[in-house]
Formats: sequence, structure tokens, C-alpha cells
Amino acid sequence: MGVVQGLEIDTERARGDILDPCRTAHVVKGFLDPDQLAGYFDEINGIYAHAERDTEKPLTVDRADYVLPWLYCHERKRFMVHRIYCFPCNEGGTLHGGVHAAVMRTRDEIEADWDNSPVYRAKNYRSLHIITKYEDGSDGYPRHSDVPFEHPTPMLQCWLQLTTPGVDFNGGDLVLHPPGGGSLSAFADLGITAGDLVFFDKRTEHEVTACAGVEGGRGRWISIIGAMAPMEDAPSDFSASVIPRGVPRA
Repeated sequence: MGVVQGLEIDTERARGDILDPCRTAHVVKGFLDPDQLAGYFDEINGIYAHAERDTEKPLTVDRADYVLPWLYCHERKRFMVHRIYCFPCNEGGTLHGGVHAAVMRTRDEIEADWDNSPVYRAKNYRSLHIITKYEDGSDGYPRHSDVPFEHPTPMLQCWLQLTTPGVDFNGGDLVLHPPGGGSLSAFADLGITAGDLVFFDKRTEHEVTACAGVEGGRGRWISIIGAMAPMEDAPSDFSASVIPRGVPRA
């Protein structure tokens, strides 16, 4: 299994794609090769199987990884979506920690020209990772923006597709609605499949379509890496990325 190193991308091209009002997204095809993806998925599956369950979103990043049963269907009487919250402090020496650290470093390189740090600091934002598992028959997630305030420059969401559309699940598409008009399908327009990574401007409105099962498939799994969320324990010496101990820099 290969060691995950830094992303080799053209940051100027990435910024251009993200600043394009008809696109607002940059795709890294084949970020994880099949062996790396299998190893990553095995580690995340282990966390899902054995981590504690909680009922609230995190208020601190200094805690154990855990699972949050998230969207409940009263008709089916069960949770249709589960979130796994993973924190950089727990990721030293792991494959998934190396993946997350590489993505966050690249996120920060792309964002460097925009200097979002003052806003992140003012709002006590810290980086964490949200791995989401959609059950067969889930309704998806309605159209929304992940930046609920006015902001002049892009703030990046880092989306890693873990399972294969049409093989592991049907539906479950990420659809972007860029400000320049129209819509972009992650699967049909951007060609996203398992192992691909998308950096998109999370000010852009987006949605997830309803998800259906495929016989023998693993279902729909995705990772949001380095998600920025307000925490109670954000330090005064803010740094957007926290590189876990034991994960070498590329």
C-alpha cells in the first residue's frame, strides 16, 4: 500500500477553477489509488464499527473520534445518515491521517491568496473531518450553502469520494449551483468516482440527491476533510490546519 504524499496540483489552475462563477470547483482525479483507497476505507470502517455513539455535534476537537446518527426517517423508524467525526489529534501514524493532512495542506495553499484566517479566527473555527454514510433509500440533503454569512473570497470544502456511483449506490449525487447560473453534477459533469477529490467553494449552494442501493454495493460514503466548524476551545494562535503527530509532511 503506497504512502500518501502531498498533492501535486497546479494551485493557480485550482484557484482559477474555483473563482470561475460557472464552476467554483477544482477536481483532483485519482487522488487515492485503489490500494490507498482500500486501506483508508478499512480504517474508517473500523472507526464506524467501534467508536462511541453520540447525539450532538462536537464542541471541541480535543476528543475521541465518534459516530453521530444524523438524519432520522420516522416512516422507516431508523437513521438514514450517519456521520463519523474524526479529529486530527487522533490520527498520528494512520493512513487516513496522512490523507487528511495532505488535503488540508493543499487546501491552505490554495486559500493562501485569499487569507481567510481572520474570519476563521473570529468565528473560532477549527479543522475536523466528517465521513458520511448514507443508507439505501435516504432522501439526500436539500440545497444549502455552508457559509451562512457574506464573505468576499472562497472558503474551500474538500470532498473525497469513497465509493463508486452506479456500482456501490445509485443517486446520491453532489449537485453544485454556482452563482454564474446552471448546475453541475459531480458525477455526470465533473466525472467524480471513488478516489477522486473535489475542492469547491462552500459559499456555492449545493445539494445531495436521494440515494438508492445497488445489490452487493457498499453504499454511499464520502469524506469532508478539514471541515471548518466553530469550537469552544479555539486557541488564540489560530492555525487552519493541525498536522497530527506521526504524519510526515510531504
